[in-house]
Amino acid sequence: MVKAFRDIFIIFVLCGGMTLPSLPSAAEDAPQLVLPIGHTSYVFSVAFSPDGKYALSGSEDKTLKLWEVATGGEVRAFAGHTDYVRSVAFSPDGRYALSGSVDNTLKFWEVDTGELLFTRLHVDESDWIVVASDGRFDGSPDGIKLMYYAKDNNSIPIDTSSDPFYTPDLVAQLLKSAAEKGKR
Repeated sequence: MVKAFRDIFIIFVLCGGMTLPSLPSAAEDAPQLVLPIGHTSYVFSVAFSPDGKYALSGSEDKTLKLWEVATGGEVRAFAGHTDYVRSVAFSPDGRYALSGSVDNTLKFWEVDTGELLFTRLHVDESDWIVVASDGRFDGSPDGIKLMYYAKDNNSIPIDTSSDPFYTPDLVAQLLKSAAEKGKR
């Protein structure tokens, strides 16, 4: 299990060797997580996997990075945001990662493969749109009203009654599919 932050002191090595200092009250023998140069800009958020083996970082460079805690080695990078990644989290079982960005999206990733399962766009405080990697979509009723297809410089409103990509309960379907895939 991951110890509380007062017991784990993180040193990030960023931008050509810059190191953020450890906390002044850090015990000399306290474990440290050293993340080698990987992000090209500031790190805004770090989360530890439930088993404590991995750390996930989100950065101003628009990426997430998965790190092995024991070695400090980068396992994989997740790219897809168009602005700063401000927050990252693991699912309780550690199989998924969630990232929140200044680009007004949440992205839901499969940790083992790095696959982006879906993106949730915040339209306003109560309305949203979810888009899967394969183009299927769902959303709140008012969120979907804001979606259009573009064809020959024309905007065509989406008709959910006949659109083949409209998938009610899309998030539940994607999570169920990922869970079934994980059991194989």
